[in-house]
Amino acid sequence: MAQSCEAKKKFFHEVAFEESSHQGNAETSDNLRIDVATRKHAKDIEKYLNEEFSANEPISRSISLTKNDACDFFHDLTENGCSHEKYSSVVYDKDRLIALLLCAVKNHATDDAPIPPEIDAEHHDFAEEIRKGPYKNQKANQLFTYVYAIEHRQKRLLGSKSKVFKLDILGVHRDYRGRGLGKKLTERALEIARADGCQFVATAATAMASQGIFTKMGFQTLYEIPYAVFRENGKAVFQNLHDGCKGGKFMVLRL
Repeated sequence: MAQSCEAKKKFFHEVAFEESSHQGNAETSDNLRIDVATRKHAKDIEKYLNEEFSANEPISRSISLTKNDACDFFHDLTENGCSHEKYSSVVYDKDRLIALLLCAVKNHATDDAPIPPEIDAEHHDFAEEIRKGPYKNQKANQLFTYVYAIEHRQKRLLGSKSKVFKLDILGVHRDYRGRGLGKKLTERALEIARADGCQFVATAATAMASQGIFTKMGFQTLYEIPYAVFRENGKAVFQNLHDGCKGGKFMVLRL
């Protein structure tokens, strides 16, 4: 998942990509097409997030997230992920969007905002932050607040002059899992990050499968917020995740 109004899975089998000679596109051995995400993909991306991602992403599923709950939240994630028309990737099977990795770059050297105060998640109740969140819907604010809590130490940990490539949303349609698409999209993102001069790649990984991909690729977990301690009015917000994940992790790869 991912965060603020920048806000915001075990697919280890290899898929052969043949890089095309134009437009930054490629084909997989299954004749799937990978493109740089642009504004022309925004409608498809929002549809995917509302219909596929919300139903199958573990923390979204754990709170029974609906389209009405998350439409504004996913609209912001889509805008943040494709408005730059440079960093994110989408995968199509003919005219069907079947996988994506939404990314953004945060250059802290050009950001004058102060470093946020530390949140002691284990001893903190997030009810007030959720109530005051940017969305009208409580469930959208629960997601937003949790991801913000995971990412709020980024500037403190990576440095006030760091340029960070952020992996915000990684999703593969359930019918296309096990083909290595999550891994390949991440590899592509690392290449883009290096070419853009980023020092770090960072992500708030909230699912067991995405955490597995990032660990396999050398990411380190700088800290974790267990789902059991992310409470609203004393009650854990995310419970009994279907993938067995116990908490979100702030994971970083130094380039």
